[in-house]
Amino acid sequence: MPFVRILMSFLRSEQAYNDFGLGRDRQLVRLTALLHDVGHAPFSHASEDLLPSSEHGDSYRHEAYSARIVERHFRQVIEGHRANNNWGFRAEDVSALLEGRPEARQSLFWRQLIDSQLDADRMDYLLRDSHHTGVAYGKFDLSRLVSTVCAVPGMKGSSPRLGIKEKGWHAAEALVLARYFMFTQVYFHKTRVAYDIHLQGALKEMLPGVFSQSLKGRN
Repeated sequence: MPFVRILMSFLRSEQAYNDFGLGRDRQLVRLTALLHDVGHAPFSHASEDLLPSSEHGDSYRHEAYSARIVERHFRQVIEGHRANNNWGFRAEDVSALLEGRPEARQSLFWRQLIDSQLDADRMDYLLRDSHHTGVAYGKFDLSRLVSTVCAVPGMKGSSPRLGIKEKGWHAAEALVLARYFMFTQVYFHKTRVAYDIHLQGALKEMLPGVFSQSLKGRN
């Protein structure tokens, strides 16, 4: 695709990427995208409010759980896989990109594909949920959006970022609006929200040892 060639040319000239660096980052992004939601509790977001809070009283995002699971439970799978002889990935390479930590270095350029207003996950679930719920709210021009992805030079010495060309702005706006409409018309629909409440109640009964500490003061 033309936009891929232009993007690769920019990365080679401005970021000193070579074929190995591009190939390694491609595999790292795929691996991070595959594992970025493993920290979801049962029934996904329905039970997220039941998870323990941090020492500061803030709720952990599921990505924080995903990062720790990758480091503690997927380390051997990642680092010990024979294909990893080509890349030399550590579990921390995946968790650093997932959380946007500085040690991800130049790979942070790709993080917007993992977590942003225009990330691949949102592009996927909006179209999928729209199809399976039989509504048109979540639809947008995916091919137009993807074909207008570009690299935006950093300001005042900062690193470049992924962006959208001017001709793709309307497609990007359509994605943002599609997400807004899906939340107001589907995800926050009173019947669907009621299911969340029942699921949370069921989880309290089924897994009291898991959620008991986080449920103090909520009953």
